[in-house]
Amino acid sequence: MIGYDHSQEPTIREILQTTVSNKNDLKTMAEIITRVEMESATNALDPALKPLPCFNNKSCTFQNRYKYANKIYNISKEFYPKAKTNSKAADKLKEKTRQEELNICKKSGNNAMYIHSVTSLIKKIILNKGYKFQVAKNTTNALRDVDEYYSKLLAHLPSDKSLKNYGFEIVTKVENDKIMQEIDEEGLKDKELDFVCARCDTKYKSDKYSETGDCRYHASRPFYQFGLKKYPCCDKTADGFDNPEFCCQNNFHVYRQQEFKERNLISKYILEEELEDGDKNILALDCEMGYTTKGYEMIRLTIVDFVSERPIFDKIIKPVGEVLDLNTRFSGVSEIPPDSLTFEEARKEYLNAKMINKNTVIVGHGLENDLQVMRITHSKIIDTCFIGYGKLGRRKPLKKMTAFFLNKFIQTGEHDSAEDAICALQIIKREYFNEFNFKINTEQLKWNDL
Repeated sequence: MIGYDHSQEPTIREILQTTVSNKNDLKTMAEIITRVEMESATNALDPALKPLPCFNNKSCTFQNRYKYANKIYNISKEFYPKAKTNSKAADKLKEKTRQEELNICKKSGNNAMYIHSVTSLIKKIILNKGYKFQVAKNTTNALRDVDEYYSKLLAHLPSDKSLKNYGFEIVTKVENDKIMQEIDEEGLKDKELDFVCARCDTKYKSDKYSETGDCRYHASRPFYQFGLKKYPCCDKTADGFDNPEFCCQNNFHVYRQQEFKERNLISKYILEEELEDGDKNILALDCEMGYTTKGYEMIRLTIVDFVSERPIFDKIIKPVGEVLDLNTRFSGVSEIPPDSLTFEEARKEYLNAKMINKNTVIVGHGLENDLQVMRITHSKIIDTCFIGYGKLGRRKPLKKMTAFFLNKFIQTGEHDSAEDAICALQIIKREYFNEFNFKINTEQLKWNDL
């Protein structure tokens, strides 16, 4: 990866600095972490926080798990004063810490994902002032089976014409073969291409991404308020359509493919009709993407079972091109471990009769973007965007839809593909099956008065 030293593991503080966009939140987190680190600098690791056994653990060493469990406890203790003076309260909080750490270890496929999940937990603890996360409560205990869900969702599938209007790629094998023939005849895979930077609009040759001057840009898209254009990434504003001083700068440019033909240059599409004929299942999915020398590629994929709401595939994926920018601030992915699955290896694991096949109903938010980087086409799509339109026909972000439908607050910094996929399927359950209300999970209520 360009600009990343794999020998230097990013700390929780470093990850927070690149993933938390709100300056006040970042300041609060930094103050708490600094205070906790100073107080615990001379203290030995607490034996009562030794990690619980995690079988088939490939994500983190015992010593690192031990260290992070202590860090989680010391930070959470800031919000439970009784834990500092009352031994029973302290024991209760320590047991909660060990269980949370074990859950993270079980779900993490490698060290990078483990550290990312620990960071997300610490961030939630600080922002929520303890273990008081508001989550939707399932009022029916998911008594329906997959067949009942499946038949109901089939009735809500949009037409191919509607999918195209939403930006989904509906391509026949004849059309795809014609495109692949054009690529071969024009020699595009071996040809130097003309790119336009996705961030600063600089024109450059595909292999000259670092030779045409610096790239200056804003990390977030602007929004308009009272006639002013405001950038949430740096809180800068400008009158009318003028751009304020850019807040980010790189010594390379990045490119995002806009056409089906361009995306086929990186990796070949697998069409819906080419998928296996398998289980009639329902899967929610979400991808995280980054920029490489080839363009815009998938770097993490999470697939969640619709009925159980449990992840069945959650892995960081090695892209085809050399990594330029993992977009950590938003993707939450800070590195691509050397032992990560390649793009083609990953496809063999999730494109099969038991997982994604031609009968699968795929659920998610803004799925046209996910399917584009997965390089597959599919027509059995249930997207939260179909039910979430705001003013002027603009799509509502998942963050706002989750707050409205589920009374949950997500994406306080970077995106988490597992969290996003689960929230999307819960919104669909709430809208089509009326399964969720706006109550706080009773498991969390007992932590309010610890």
